[in-house]
Amino acid sequence: MDAVSARGERRTASTRVVAWGVTGVSASGSAASGWTASADLFEGHGVPGTLYRFRWASSDGSASGTLQDWSVDGDVNFDASTLGDVGDFKVEIDVRYPNGFTATFDSGSIEYLTRAQRAVVDSAYKTSSYRGVSGWCAAWVSKVFAAAGYGWYNGNANDMYRAWCHSSNLSELRAGMVIAVDKSPTRLGKLYGHIGVYVGNGLVHDDEGYVREMTLRDWLNFYSQAGQPKWGWAGNVSLV
Repeated sequence: MDAVSARGERRTASTRVVAWGVTGVSASGSAASGWTASADLFEGHGVPGTLYRFRWASSDGSASGTLQDWSVDGDVNFDASTLGDVGDFKVEIDVRYPNGFTATFDSGSIEYLTRAQRAVVDSAYKTSSYRGVSGWCAAWVSKVFAAAGYGWYNGNANDMYRAWCHSSNLSELRAGMVIAVDKSPTRLGKLYGHIGVYVGNGLVHDDEGYVREMTLRDWLNFYSQAGQPKWGWAGNVSLV
């Protein structure tokens, strides 16, 4: 007589393995190309009639969602637009075997950011104010990217805005992008604009005589009073 174990193994009375079920879940890909999550099957064999549900969750537990509801499909494709701005995340798979037994597996933490994005974000956290006085936001941004290995970018904030910042669509905003306005409510900002670095997780770093951290919402609310905030890749060099 056959029996399906808790692990999803089907064994005969002699314990010879006939078919095996899920042993885990894996995900491959990147924010640039999208990801594929797949049920890991022992020796490539599943139990006929098994259903799979794929979910995702941010590593810090602040966000989650469903990638694919219950289905016979043991893999699913998804991209950055599905996750939004979550930082690192994990994929979870719920498995329901024909005998009614269910199990859950997770992939462990997956890096949402590319190596290039992480280098810029890390630099934006570590780079000190350019001169310790306001008016040098663009130079600070150049310092951030130079420290991350991208050389020095010349120009004022409004120059960088016009050259690099082409989107105002929040769904296109990515960690490591510069975010700018061609003019801002401040005295110098009316002449030269303002620029910072979006570091992900709804946060912006910029230099106002000291390196500060603002929520994206507050940054947009303030700087949209005088100009249209936009974002893009510094030097038009994509980091993804």
